Amino acid sequence: MNDKLKFKCIDFNDIALDIYPSLWEYGNLIDIHYPTVLRFSLKETTAVFFGNNKVDISSFFNGDIKDPIVRVYEDPDNYVNEDEMAYWIEGPYIFNFILYFSRDVKQLFLQSVRECCFKFGIETFWNGRNDVFLEVGNKRKKFSGCSYEVINDWHVTAGAITYQFDSKLATKVKELDINNVLKTPSFEPDGGDVSDVVGGLWEVDSTIDPTKFNDEFLKILMNKLGGTLEKNNLSDEEMQLLINRGKKRLEDEEWLLRGNNENFI
Repeated sequence: MNDKLKFKCIDFNDIALDIYPSLWEYGNLIDIHYPTVLRFSLKETTAVFFGNNKVDISSFFNGDIKDPIVRVYEDPDNYVNEDEMAYWIEGPYIFNFILYFSRDVKQLFLQSVRECCFKFGIETFWNGRNDVFLEVGNKRKKFSGCSYEVINDWHVTAGAITYQFDSKLATKVKELDINNVLKTPSFEPDGGDVSDVVGGLWEVDSTIDPTKFNDEFLKILMNKLGGTLEKNNLSDEEMQLLINRGKKRLEDEEWLLRGNNENFI
C-alpha cells in the first residue's frame, strides 16, 4: 500500500510575461485543496521588483533598460522595511518552484538543492540563511535561494535554481536606484560587480541538462517530504483567471509604478 502524500504538480514550463505576476499570488486566486508544487520559468529576461508595495519605482522606467519590468505582489506582513524593496532578474534559465504545504519547508528545499548538486559532482555552500552558493574561481556566487510566507493557511516556500544569470541587467537596475530604495543583499558586492556574487550552475558545468537536474531535485525533495508528484493541469477557467490577473498587474500604472493595490482587492 502506497501511503505517500500526494502533491499536485503544475508545470507551466516557459511562461509568457502576462501570467508571471499572478503565479506569485496563486493562493489568493485559485482554490487549493491539496499540497501543490508550481514549476515554471519566464521566457523573457525581466527585472522583477517585489517587497514594499508603496515604494515608487518610476525612475527605473526612465532609464535605458530595454527588458521588461514587472512588479509582483507580496503580502505587507512580509515587509522588512517600509522604505525598501528588493529586486531580482528572471529569465529562461532560472527555474522557479513554489510549494504550498502544511509547514515551512525552506530548509528542506535548500538541502535538496545541495544534495542534487552533489549528485552532479558540484560542491556548494550554504550561508546559514536562505541562499546556496557555488565556488567559481575564488568567488562564491549565489545560484539558489528561497523565501517563506503564509497564504490562506498554506505554508508557501518559493525557491529558484539558476543556470545562467544576467548580471548586466542587475547592474543596470542598481545604477538607476537614485532614491536608494532597493535592498537585495545578494546583489551587494564588496567593491566589485554583481557578477562577482551571483551566478549560475553553467558557470561550473555547462553540460548540465536543466530538465534532468530539476527532476532530480524534485525527486530528492519529495523523498524528504514523504511525498510523490502527480502532474495536473488547471482548467481553462483557472488559466484565464491567472492570465487576466497577470495582464492587469502589467497594465495598471498605479500598481506598476507606485504599488497602489486598490484595483486588486
